[in-house]
This record gives sequence, structure tokens and C-alpha cells, in this order.
Amino acid sequence: MRRRTFLLSCAALTLLPACGYRLRSMPPALKSAIALQSDTRLAAWLLSQLPRQGGIRLAADGGPIHLQLQDEQFQRHAVSISPDTGRAVEYRIAYSIHAEAHYGDGRTLMTRHPITVHEDYLLPDTLIGDSRRIEHLEQLLLRRAAEQLYRRLHVALTL
Repeated sequence: MRRRTFLLSCAALTLLPACGYRLRSMPPALKSAIALQSDTRLAAWLLSQLPRQGGIRLAADGGPIHLQLQDEQFQRHAVSISPDTGRAVEYRIAYSIHAEAHYGDGRTLMTRHPITVHEDYLLPDTLIGDSRRIEHLEQLLLRRAAEQLYRRLHVALTL
């Protein structure tokens, strides 16, 4: 019986610091949502698809922290060209936006910082379905940009 108690105590002591470290790395609980002030595609996507992640909640109106998204751009350019036809066969689609966050009293939480994500894709022999493919890639890039934004907010809130 003593051995079992000793082993359980050792296990608890081993696991407890790891758990405590994880809890310390989480952002403090926000009583209200972060106000998202933007008319960008990322803002609309965030509010409709991913308004909450990791203890951070975004809303169109809101709380003591204001998040601004600006200078949104989707760009597409050729990455490789076929030597036989002279046409582009591979493209890169890139998405970039600048994000910054301030407290209601004007103090800076997160300085203006660019978020950039990209994806390469091959151009099919026919252009049938190309617009749906590009739309799917744009949604993928919005999701990646949203994940980066949440990570940066998480880090800013825990500092």
C-alpha cells in the first residue's frame, strides 16, 4: 500500500510542473471580446468561421482591446514557365495583411505587424474549375492568416 502511494505521489509530482507550465502559458481570461475593426475579407471570415480560439474571442463590437486589420492584398504570379509552350505552369497565390491591437486607453498591445501566407499550385491543362480552385486556395490562405493572427494575439496577451 505504501509503495502504491509513493508511486502515485511521484507521478503527480512529475506531471504537476508540466501542467503548471502549460497553464502559465495560456493568456489571461478576457471578460469581453476583442473588438475587430475592419472591413477586410479576413475580418469577415474570422467573425463567421473562427470567432474564438485559445481563450481569445473576437466580435464586431466589443471590449477593451481593439484589433485593426489593414492593407489586405491577394496576389498571384507565375513561378515557373513551360519551355515548350512559354506559358506559366505553376503559380503562387499570396495573401498579406497588417494587424495591430490597442487597448481602449491607447496603449499598444501588438504593434503593426504584417501577416503573409502563400501557396503554390499547378495550372491544369484546361481552365475548367480554375476559379473554384483559386477560391479554395484563398479560403486556405485566410485560415492560415487567421491562425497566425491568433498566435500573435496569444503571445501579446501573455507578455
